Amino acid sequence: ASSKDENEAVVSTQSTGILDDNEDALNVLQTFRKTQEGKPQGKPADYEFSELLLYEASIMVEAGQHREALEHIYRNRENIVDIQSLLEMAGELHYKIGDYEDSADVYEKLFLRNPENLEYIEKFIRASQPLNDEESLSLCQRLQEMKPRSEAPLNFALKHSTGDRFRSLVDGHLQKQLRKGVPPLFNILKHLFQDRNKYEIIRDLLLGYYKCLEDSKKFTPDNETTELPTSYLHVMIFLAQLYDYRRDTKQALFYIDRAIQHTPTYIDPYMVKSKIYKHAGNMKEAVFWIDEARTLDLADRYLNSKCAKYMLRAGMLDKAEETCAFFTREGQPAVENLNEMQCMWFLTESARTYYSSKNWSKALQKCHEVEKHFVDIVEDQFDFHPYSMRKMTLRAYIGLLRLEDSIRGHVFYNKAAELAIRTYLHLYDKPLTDVNGHGNGETDELSEKEKKKLASKKKRAAKKKQGQDTT
Repeated sequence: ASSKDENEAVVSTQSTGILDDNEDALNVLQTFRKTQEGKPQGKPADYEFSELLLYEASIMVEAGQHREALEHIYRNRENIVDIQSLLEMAGELHYKIGDYEDSADVYEKLFLRNPENLEYIEKFIRASQPLNDEESLSLCQRLQEMKPRSEAPLNFALKHSTGDRFRSLVDGHLQKQLRKGVPPLFNILKHLFQDRNKYEIIRDLLLGYYKCLEDSKKFTPDNETTELPTSYLHVMIFLAQLYDYRRDTKQALFYIDRAIQHTPTYIDPYMVKSKIYKHAGNMKEAVFWIDEARTLDLADRYLNSKCAKYMLRAGMLDKAEETCAFFTREGQPAVENLNEMQCMWFLTESARTYYSSKNWSKALQKCHEVEKHFVDIVEDQFDFHPYSMRKMTLRAYIGLLRLEDSIRGHVFYNKAAELAIRTYLHLYDKPLTDVNGHGNGETDELSEKEKKKLASKKKRAAKKKQGQDTT
């Protein structure tokens, strides 16, 4: 078949598929695929044909033909080059038709390909049909033995274990991670703190480490090896984060101040201290400490962005723009460059700051800039229509089209829309001026500069009206 015929078949298939007419989509695709059967024998499988086969399988799945889809991918497995997608589809289809043992075998293979994927572990255990938590943990232990260095099975076990078993697992994990100095350790374990018992176990273990490290430079009295000073430092940082999680600001500041005194050149304690003050509602102090962290590494773009965000929340618009200017294009105002780069966190935070300072026009301007970016994103997708036909990226293309259907559910769009709605409602309830040009009390909320600007505008309007009357 020619490239033109191929494109026409694919367009027809995708059109009917998008309209949820899965039977017609399958008929078109299967008819087209018959024209491919005469290609030279021994030709290696290519990505385009592989995608076509997987796309056909995905249409079968959407049509509810699970067994037929499974038979299809196994029958054509030699021509499918995306092995991971094939296995993921096979594992789910085996489960849906009730072949739980085969599904578990497939997810075990996927785990061996990527042992840090928690979803594979959860689906493996689901397909294995454990009767209780003990059996689930035994299955998890089996996976851990296959890949001893993998942390995903341990994270699953921590989530589902309780009591002494949880204490034993988390104790070894904490010591190992604190010794290595893993920065996101708190965020990795944060989901466990919703269980108060687990929170208290972790807190008690950390307090024990803190005391033993201070006295004997060991995590526990039973340990034979002494720890490096960095272990003590990371224990103090973790304790500060733990107490901040419960909004115990006094205790959190106690441990983080000790961490800063211990190693004044380490950035993480400054960031944690800034976050503690943010949670306590003291944004001015939060800005001070995040700026201290930023000055310790001026080449760190993340710290620069975080500092600018805190400044915006503290109402320091000018300082935030100056901070962002370190990483924007030279010779162009920072705000213009950030807008051009569709930096939506900056726009939404700026809109919030303007709203808080009752600068309604600027707040609305930033909200509409965010809205424009989403319009541009949707319009830019037209470039991908011919590309997907040419490169046969069919499943990704369908995903893109479905993303467009829900793109205005994105968190940045929601933030901007909510602020715009609030602003419009406020202006409706309290318009800046009435039809006669007299204020209705809204001017009391304006700054002196805005009041002068409004008075000047009224004078010009009055003079213009007077001139029209005389003519």
